Amino acid sequence: MPILGTVASSYTVVITPVTFDYMVLAGGGGGVEMGGGGAGGLLYATSQTINTGKTLTISVGAGGAGSSGAKFSGDTYVAGSSGTNSTLTGEGFSITSIGGGKGGGGVPQRPAATGGSGGGGGGLDWAETVNNGTSGQGNKGGNGAGGSGTQGGGGGGGGKVSAGGNAGSTTGGNGGTGQQLSISGSNLFYAAGGGGGAYNYGGSGTPGTGGSSIGGNGGAHSGAATSASPANRGSGGGGSGYTSAGWLKESSGSGSSGVVIINAPGKVAASTTGSPSNPSTGIYIFTGAGSITF
Repeated sequence: MPILGTVASSYTVVITPVTFDYMVLAGGGGGVEMGGGGAGGLLYATSQTINTGKTLTISVGAGGAGSSGAKFSGDTYVAGSSGTNSTLTGEGFSITSIGGGKGGGGVPQRPAATGGSGGGGGGLDWAETVNNGTSGQGNKGGNGAGGSGTQGGGGGGGGKVSAGGNAGSTTGGNGGTGQQLSISGSNLFYAAGGGGGAYNYGGSGTPGTGGSSIGGNGGAHSGAATSASPANRGSGGGGSGYTSAGWLKESSGSGSSGVVIINAPGKVAASTTGSPSNPSTGIYIFTGAGSITF
């Protein structure tokens, strides 16, 4: 008679890691009268791995607002603001890119803010000196210039690759250079600084230009600045030109929003939230909050 028993079985579960590159870019800082906004912090890494079944969670920072008009003598003044942070978190990952710093200046004079890259310094009689970038994420803004109430320039906002340019006596500093990457599938610049504004009583002054053609341009004497463009490049807005006391102030440029990109060529995610673009290519571009599970 046969003897009945049990046969032990064993199984090996194979967990295959997924290899990917990432870029986490924060929002750029807003320009102020006269300093340019700094670029959002940019963190980029290649050949990262995560196990299948694990989730990465994403948040994307907004660009900071540019300052907007008011009379010099005590009327309401809308101050500029710094950009906000972007994050990538999950198993083994805790990445935070710092929002770009707003420019220096305004009514009353407020210092340029630190950030991923720092905002440019205020000009005129203040002539602000700055040292305000975050190591590994960006660079400092440029110094403001002036020394009198009749001439001056704002410093350019810092960029990922280079610091913002220093202002001259009647010229704004140029925005710092951004970093060129092809992680999205196209070779694009990210994280450039905004140009500083200028003032020259009786003349126009020469404003600074935005870095890498994506930072906002500064404004000349009595002139408005431009915002960073296009969106999702994490660049700083331009600083406006100064306007004589008692006149309406001109508006400064806003910073552009950040972005988080995960590039895993040929890998189709098991699930995503937040509707990232380009999923069919294995390149996941998040312009807002979301998540991805491979």
